[in-house]
Amino acid sequence: MALIPKRLAKLPGPGQKVCWRIPQSARAWGWEDVFGTGPFDVVRTKRHHGMAAGVIVQTRLGEQEIPEVWLALADEQGSNGKGSDNYDFTTTSLSTENGTRF
Repeated sequence: MALIPKRLAKLPGPGQKVCWRIPQSARAWGWEDVFGTGPFDVVRTKRHHGMAAGVIVQTRLGEQEIPEVWLALADEQGSNGKGSDNYDFTTTSLSTENGTRF
């Protein structure tokens, strides 16, 4: 079983602000060091068929695409826009060609 963050209920639009949904994960994986701590201005979104949409945000490295599952609307995360401890995951079962499930 794998825990995958759920997609956003509604994709953000240009001009809205987003932040890391789970700041601790962004920090642990080095995303904060690369892209910044946020909140980020949304430039546009990019749909991917059957996959999470990409949110194009303005970072200190310029425009970057970040999958929607790693972001939250900043205004929904409190006044500081720094993410939340309120994680929202869906459980997904993955299996290999020989049927091994994990």
